Parts: sequence; structure tokens; C-alpha cells
Amino acid sequence: MTVSKDLIITAPHGIHMRPATAFAKAAKEFESKVTITAAGETVSAKSPVKIISLNLAKDTAITLTCDGADEEKALETLSALINTLE
Repeated sequence: MTVSKDLIITAPHGIHMRPATAFAKAAKEFESKVTITAAGETVSAKSPVKIISLNLAKDTAITLTCDGADEEKALETLSALINTLE
């Protein structure tokens, strides 16, 4: 089963390299496949470079999707984290 959640980027400067790296590091802690979708494009959330390629500015809508053995925990942890990135 796959779980997902719609979120809005709240970081004042969007998601640039430092927060993308922190998010990817956290995503790598989970066994599940973790992806971020924005503007119709989906990338692995375990790659900071791919996250950056989405150009996630403040107030951008994204969908965080997790699929795997620990998907519920991954979604809960990572959706909370995305709201604390600056």
C-alpha cells in the first residue's frame, strides 16, 4: 500500500541545497521508496539534487509519497520535517 500527503512549502526561501540535503538524509533513514511530486514532476526524495530540480519555492504545493515496509512512519516523520526546513 502507498501513502501520500499534500503539503505546502513554508520555508521563506523555499527548498534550496541545505534543506534539500537535510530532507534527503532523513528520507534515506527509511526503507520505503519516498518521492516528492510538484507541478506534475516526481523525483526521489532521497536525492538532494533531484529535490532541488523541482524548484520548490515558498507556497509551492507538493505531494509526499511513501511506499514500503515503514511507509506510515516515513510519511509522518518526513511531512513534519518539511514544515521545519528553512
